[in-house]
Amino acid sequence: MTDSEKEPFFDQSKLIPVFLNALDEQFFSLDTQGNYLFFNKSHAEMMQNCYGNELHLNLNPLFLISESTDKKIFNDALNKALAGLKETVVHEFGNSKKKKIWFEFIFSPVFNAKGIQIGVSVVGMDVSKKISLESELRYDKEAALADARAKSAFLSSMSHEIRTPMNAIIGLTELLINKKLDENSSENLKAIRFSANNLLTIINDILDFSKIEAGKFTFEIQAFDFFSVLEELNKSITLSALAKNILYEIQISGSIPKYLKGDAVRLSQILLNLLGNSIKFTQTGKIKLNIDILSENETEIVLEFKVSDTGIGIPKDKLNSIFNSFTQVHSNQRFKSQGTGLGLSITKRLVEMQAGEISVKSTVGKGTTFTFFLSYLKATQKDFEKEEGFEEIDFGKFVDLKVLLVEDNKINQLLARQILTSWGVTVELANDGFEAIAKLQRRTFDIILLDLQMPEIDGFEVARFVRKTLKSPANQIPIVALTADAFTETKIRAKEAGMNDFITKPYQQKDLFRVLRKFSSSEDEKISFKPLPGEKNELSKSLDFEFIKEKFGKDQETFKYILGVFKNDICEEISSASKFLEERNGQAAIKLVHKLVSTFSAMGMQETATTLSLMERMLKQNENLEIVIEKMRIVESQYHDALKEINPVLESFNDI
Repeated sequence: MTDSEKEPFFDQSKLIPVFLNALDEQFFSLDTQGNYLFFNKSHAEMMQNCYGNELHLNLNPLFLISESTDKKIFNDALNKALAGLKETVVHEFGNSKKKKIWFEFIFSPVFNAKGIQIGVSVVGMDVSKKISLESELRYDKEAALADARAKSAFLSSMSHEIRTPMNAIIGLTELLINKKLDENSSENLKAIRFSANNLLTIINDILDFSKIEAGKFTFEIQAFDFFSVLEELNKSITLSALAKNILYEIQISGSIPKYLKGDAVRLSQILLNLLGNSIKFTQTGKIKLNIDILSENETEIVLEFKVSDTGIGIPKDKLNSIFNSFTQVHSNQRFKSQGTGLGLSITKRLVEMQAGEISVKSTVGKGTTFTFFLSYLKATQKDFEKEEGFEEIDFGKFVDLKVLLVEDNKINQLLARQILTSWGVTVELANDGFEAIAKLQRRTFDIILLDLQMPEIDGFEVARFVRKTLKSPANQIPIVALTADAFTETKIRAKEAGMNDFITKPYQQKDLFRVLRKFSSSEDEKISFKPLPGEKNELSKSLDFEFIKEKFGKDQETFKYILGVFKNDICEEISSASKFLEERNGQAAIKLVHKLVSTFSAMGMQETATTLSLMERMLKQNENLEIVIEKMRIVESQYHDALKEINPVLESFNDI
């Protein structure tokens, strides 16, 4: 074989640069001094595009990189590679006058056969699209988190705004129901109680929107009197039906047990939604509730509920969407304005989450029938009485209990004071966080009832002061949070601040009593309280003296005190809020406006309270301040009109 035959057909080493130049990725190699040994076409184009420089062998790329930040990042990575370490950098390289591009460079040390480092090889990739996508994902994530925080803040605020007036309504009604009333008034209060308790439950579900979205409702499985639930339901529905001259019928199987075990409140909510819907869309005729046994055994019973009406009916093409959220089937404006479109959606979820089923049949012009079934465990009267706690208690046991009540709303102060003193509790009042801290430094208390949302120093700061600043044993005083904000995050914050328990406004007397008993030194006893109603105010912009007397009691001194507070203290708060608004200091005005919402609501002036609530929302969202100022003038006008009614009444007291 000749020498020429022994030579290869071509020199493969000469093809390596060809292949490297064909790559979209950059490749270049540097000697131990950092000078180019090789660079491919992609790298040469990158340096030209980003820095406007042409490359040459034996040239150090640092001389070509004009941006100081780029140069430092490149040099640091090169030095690590020359030290025998592999280094990866991701950076936006380039000159702002030319072009800036995101690249990922991988610097790798190169060694010869003897293990001696002879240079560095570098592979570079354009990662602009990847960085852009990551940036978009990060932005979307941050936006989603911001939305979640905003939703949580909104729901927390709404929870507080709704629960604050509800606290006064339900609490004052509890005081009212304990007074001697005629039979008719007593029956009306029971109907109000039933509706208020269900309204509060519905409000809780809607406000806790994250739970609705996730389907995480909480069900209270307890023994309940089935027929008592229906009796309270009937009183509420009968009144609504009579108002529209509609006949309401109920037919119940006589063999259904009196006591069952399940969630009575959710059952009431479902039936109220369906029956209320029937009343809304029925102009003439009747609505009917039919309850029968679908199946049963020794321990369990499955009930079938049918709610039918002779209303306007549902079009066939709308039946499939009737249970969708925010859906309103009828385009008639009269019906559209009567709801949010959430009622049937919530109803369906409540039924299905209790392992039930719901369906609907309807004929336009003839009426609609909703049918659902739910399963309940059978219970006994003993089960019911055990869970309700029917043992008597002597409220005088709290005669030696000293409580510091920290509350900035005067109406809520009066409510809590009346309840506590009726149990023999010695109450000392602090109007804000500063006053609370001052009182705590001077004397000791057995329990602190602490409002969370107060101006300047809030409840969280007061609790931290007690735990961290006061000396033992004062720093161990039980602290119970009183707040209209029912969200889990708030409860966690309260616990972290050192609070022992948490009562959500509006609270019932039994809840407050049980917490006091829990943290008092008295021996443990059971409580015998019936759940008491909330009360509903008509939308009014003027004072209703009878309404105020019913709320706070007809005692002349109490009545005079309430009117005096409204005349003197509220005047100052309105004046200060107006001043802040005129000075364009919306943030300072928010706290005062917030306090005024509860006050006007408790005085029966719901139109004014609604205006103030809208003002607070606008201030929090930094909306048009001129509109807020204009609304404040309306509030001032309505307040001064109220004073014209108050002054003669107060003068009559002075004449006595």
